[in-house]
Amino acid sequence: MKKICLLFLSLSLFSCSSDSESSNSSSSQLVKMEQKSYYDNGDLEETIVHEYANQKPTKMSFYDENNNLSGYTDFQYNANGVLNKIKDYSAPGNLIQESTISYDSQNRISSIIKIYTASPGNPEILRFTYNPDNTITSSYDPAGSDQTKIFELNSNGIIDKELVNGTVVTSVQYNNLKPLSKTSYSTTYTYSYNSTGSQPFPLQNVFGSYLPNSVLFNNSLDDGCDELTTELISEISTSGETQEFTYTLNSSGFPLTKTKKRNGTISDTYTYTYQ
Repeated sequence: MKKICLLFLSLSLFSCSSDSESSNSSSSQLVKMEQKSYYDNGDLEETIVHEYANQKPTKMSFYDENNNLSGYTDFQYNANGVLNKIKDYSAPGNLIQESTISYDSQNRISSIIKIYTASPGNPEILRFTYNPDNTITSSYDPAGSDQTKIFELNSNGIIDKELVNGTVVTSVQYNNLKPLSKTSYSTTYTYSYNSTGSQPFPLQNVFGSYLPNSVLFNNSLDDGCDELTTELISEISTSGETQEFTYTLNSSGFPLTKTKKRNGTISDTYTYTYQ
């Protein structure tokens, strides 16, 4: 099953049928998104169906190339409306793993504990310490092997650097909440954006008001840096690869469809339904 971060990467893509388009308004809410991933030869690899309620994801269902269900993931929220549990199931409905997300009194993620049904005595534990020097220490303990890293916050309270053993491994240049460029392990990514359209809601809805939470959830600035903006990315380019994103929009400016290409070859298509 693909990583849960696919959920958040997919939030920048939206679509629905032409009938739905005519009824969309600024109050329309996303209720479903269907993502299809393709091999380089054009054959279907996987279909992922994302379901939403109240502007938040509730379920992801995974289907193989023959449209057979291979598993699903449920998302649960606490009384404050922030994500606090993720449960992964096999196709027959057997629990594979469960992640519990805890927050401190300032709505900052304090820990994420993942327990596998097959080995409940060996949880993976991710903890965060908030330091007085505007940094956050991440301590990851996968079955007894401690790994630490440091996240630095910029003047806007957004994580813009990730350090491992004192070395910057990822850095991001932002314009407000929008990344303009990212350098991760010597590869530089340049972002371009559509002049029109936007996502129907920011990812931050899932985690509450503390902006660094989306990066902390991924425990990776590389994976989480583009999850704050609602602007639509049109291109991400490096010296060796170009990812292009094209959209159709409804009357509210929300995406109806999105196509992702890698170096000119379609890798993913997305269809979104609103109500």
